[in-house]
This record gives sequence, structure tokens and C-alpha cells, in this order.
Amino acid sequence: MAALSGCLIAYHEEARVEACLESFADLVDEIVVFHDGPCSDATLSIARRFTDKVFSTGGRAGSAEFIRPLALEHCTGEWVLCLDADERLSPPLRQALRSLVENADVDGYGFAWPYVDENGRRLTTLSMSGKKFLFRRSSMYTIGLPHMTPDTYGVSVAMPLEVHHVLTDGLVLETFGSLLRKNLRRGRAAAATLAQGIDRVDLFNASLFDNRVKNARKIRLLASHPLLALLVLPAYGFLYWYFAQGYFKAGRIGLHDALNLPLYYASFAWNLLARRSGPRR
Repeated sequence: MAALSGCLIAYHEEARVEACLESFADLVDEIVVFHDGPCSDATLSIARRFTDKVFSTGGRAGSAEFIRPLALEHCTGEWVLCLDADERLSPPLRQALRSLVENADVDGYGFAWPYVDENGRRLTTLSMSGKKFLFRRSSMYTIGLPHMTPDTYGVSVAMPLEVHHVLTDGLVLETFGSLLRKNLRRGRAAAATLAQGIDRVDLFNASLFDNRVKNARKIRLLASHPLLALLVLPAYGFLYWYFAQGYFKAGRIGLHDALNLPLYYASFAWNLLARRSGPRR
């Protein structure tokens, strides 16, 4: 039987981490939990009820993706399930999970990702189909920058199963102002990392000069031509998500989600430009 690791990165998630861990704890062989910086709530004590592999980073990174390469190094299973604290396996996915990792012909699985309430009821028709959560560890990779989700070099399959994205406040997502501030902050942090050199980006099983790696071309473009990236990436991203992916059909939530990546890339590129044009000594 293939060994399966659960990997979770959290930041002050005492209200949600227990439900997340309960949705898969009995199905995996180990759980690795990393907290983003020092923890001042009960997140770590709750996590320790499920696993002794609980860690905190020395300082606050500000985004789970910065930490995920390190967390994956601590996973020992042949397969890895990557979740955030506001995500839970649906009952049908729970039933199928162990059989999925026994398929020798597949290296990664994507699942639907609908917004649901605490009782698992859908809150909108919007659902990213095929978002990857489950990976054969030897074939997976990830980039340690915000919004860079894990992927696989191998064969991936999108399954008609769901990982629930739980909104505890119903349809009330963060305000657009909050979305803007979050992505401005993440863009600044990403620019601060990349400005030190492309080799300073933390990676798991990846090279940013390997075009098989999703988003590697974008990172190289940002590093070499941030002005061009500023002109292209936000506009392309919004058109892709809002129109090509049909997010316009989902009203406010669709607009919210379609703006997420464009705002991040705009901040990322702008902050790289600002660093280049800043005072020199």
C-alpha cells in the first residue's frame, strides 16, 4: 500500500484547522503541519492532537507558498495531499482517496474546488475544476512564491470529486479592499525575494529554467523584463479568468476571484520596477 502524507500550512487557524485535519487524518500515514511564523493562538496545540510533526518557521513569510517547499521536504510518503486550513475533503473523496494513490499510471489528481458553507452546502456555482491537491511526491514540484500551487511532471487526472473550500461567513468574501491589500503585500514579498536573484527562490524538485515547470516562464519574465510583465500578466490573467473561464457568470464572487492573480502580478511587477529604479549608491 502506498504511503500517503498530508501536508498543511497554516497561520492562526484555530477556528478551522481541526475540521480540516479531521477530514483526512484517518486516511493518511503521516501529517506534516507548518505554521507561518510564531503562533499566538491554539493552532499548534490543535494540530498536535493529530501529529507530532508540527513546526513553526522563525519569521512570518506571509503566504503558504513560501513555506511549502520546506514542508514537502519533511514529508516522507510516496504520495502527498496538500491542503489549506479552510479546505476539507468531501465525503465521496474521502471514500476514494486510498484507491486513487494505488493507481500506478497516475502522478497527480485534480478535484473540483467549490465554495461551501460549514455544512458542505454549495454557496455558488463557481468551482475551479481540476485544481491539483494530490501528488506522487517523486513527480511533483512547487515554487516558493505566492500563488504558485504544486503541480506534477507526470500524468495528472481531473476527477469528479470535490475538495470543499469552506467560507465560514456564507457568501461574504473579503472586501475588494482587503483583496487588494493582501495581494499588494504578497507582491512586495515576492519581489523582495526575486530581486535577490532567481536562484534565491525556494523550490521543491524544480528549476525555474525548466519550461516544464508551470509559471517558470512568468518568473523569468518578471526577473528580466518587469515592465513587460506589468503590461501583460495582469491584463491577460483577468481576461483569462473572468471571460475564458466564465467567472463573469458568478457575479461578485467571480469578479473577486478573477481579480486575485492579476492584482498579485501587478504588485509583483511594480515592486520589481520600483526596486530597479530606486536610488543607487
